[in-house]
Formats: sequence, structure tokens, C-alpha cells
Amino acid sequence: MGTFSQIEHLGRFFIRNLVVYPLVFKGKGGDGVLTLDEAVSKNAVNIQDNLGVDSITLINRGNSPLLILEGESLLGARQDRIFNTTSVVEADVREILPVSCVEKERWSGNSTFKTSIALAFPSLRSVLRSTVTANLISRGIPKSDQNSIWRLIDKTLNVTRTMSKTKSMHDAYDTLKSEIDRYIEELGEIQNVTGYMVFAGDKFIALDVFSSYELLKKYEKKLFASYAMQGILERYGFSGLKKTGVTPEGLGEMDEVEIKAFRKQTGWVEGRVMVKDILIELIKDSSGRMLYASLVPAPLESLV
Repeated sequence: MGTFSQIEHLGRFFIRNLVVYPLVFKGKGGDGVLTLDEAVSKNAVNIQDNLGVDSITLINRGNSPLLILEGESLLGARQDRIFNTTSVVEADVREILPVSCVEKERWSGNSTFKTSIALAFPSLRSVLRSTVTANLISRGIPKSDQNSIWRLIDKTLNVTRTMSKTKSMHDAYDTLKSEIDRYIEELGEIQNVTGYMVFAGDKFIALDVFSSYELLKKYEKKLFASYAMQGILERYGFSGLKKTGVTPEGLGEMDEVEIKAFRKQTGWVEGRVMVKDILIELIKDSSGRMLYASLVPAPLESLV
């Protein structure tokens, strides 16, 4: 049985303008990874700003593999960045990872980064994933379209009436923090789920599912902050996402799609594909056990 056929939903509930389906992955998943926030708190990771905008050097000094999600944020250094792909960095490994800038009007500061609760919201993840996938197919490199990302952030700042001297994605999160916090508070505590599928009204905006409840809980606030940001944008009449026909009941159809392995790491494989205006990212270990799967709609053509 494929990955998506092993995902079940547990009904639905509503948070403001979002419709949320809790998910449970029924298969046997990969595990034993640290999150980026955990590694930073344990002083088990060193993140170095490179001279260019589009990469950082990460040294995992810990004893466990390190999971980094597509769209996770790094604040500070010369510019704020987000990671271009989901990656698993093995213990005691130094790796150069692809990133994109989410702060257009700054190139100053030191070489120090810190992490943030701000994860790229679904329409930004959509632009990121679609352009990175296109460059992987055409050029074999996980590079985003930086100008498309900046244009989307400019639009987001304008729509949300956010003042930002440096054109920073994080300023939008800071401006809307109290509203985003209300979405997160209304989530409450849900036991024994491993992911969520989220709609804004009847429009699918994102699916994120992990191999275990414990792993989901480590990312839950970051994910819901990003869903909340998308929900707020939808209320302002700006989406950036194509409307798709995907439903919780139809997830098993995704297993019929060939997911190409673009990035093979020691013990881990990252695969991605676009089908029917759905962008899929899937992380498995060498035994084929799922660690993390994600779906977002493709972006509107005007954004890329």
C-alpha cells in the first residue's frame, strides 16, 4: 500500500475561515530525527551564512539526523532566508543547503542566524516548490525563482498593510501576530494525530503529515501559523493558489503518481512531482518508510 492510501482523516472542524481535517498516518514511518529548533537549543548545529544569497552551510554536530522542512525560516545574518527543500542532514555531517531570501531590502549584519516560528505560508511554499522543481527538472539544481518570491512577499505586505523597511516576510507575521495567535489558540490539543489537511472555505491550501504524533507536535505551531497567514490572505481576497479538486477521501489517488527522487541523501530520499495542479513533496528513508509528506496547490500563473 502506498503512502497516501495509508492516510486517514478524522472528520473536520473549523477555525475561523479554515476547515481543518486531522490526519493519521497508519503505516510504519521513519523516526529518530531532531528538528532544527531542537538542534539549536542543544547547540548541536552550526549554521553559517555563505557569500551568496542562495545557500547556507549547516553542520550537524549532534548524534541524530536533523529534519529541516521546506519553508522553515532563518532570521538574521545578512538577510532572512527560508529553506528551499525539505532535507534530512545526517549526524556529524557538513552540508550546503539551498535557501531563498525573504527580506529583499537588507544585505548587512553578521553571520549569525536564529530560528523562527514563521514558516513560509502555503502560497509562498507553492511558488517555492514549483520553481525549485522546475529548476531541478531543467538544470538539476534546487534553485528557486528569487524574483517571484520577492514579488509575492511585496504583495503580501501590501495586502496586509504591513510596513517593512526591508521588505521582510517576517514583518507580516509580526504585524498579524495577535490574529495568528488566535487561530493557534482555537486549535486546542488534539491527541494521536500525525498531520492536517487544511482548506480555506472550499479551497484546498495545504497538507502536512508526519510519521508520528510526536514529530507533528514539534512542528504544529509553525504549521498553524502558516495556515493562519494563508487564511488571513484569503480573507483579504488574495490567495495566489490554484483551485484544485483534491479531497480527504481522494488522497489515495496520489499513490498512482510516479514521484521522482531528485535528492538522495545518506539513508533518505526526497521526491517531488506536480499532478493535476498539486505539488507533492515526500521524504522516505532507504527502507521506503515515510517520514514526511506535503501537498500544496500550484501557484497562479501570474505569480511565477
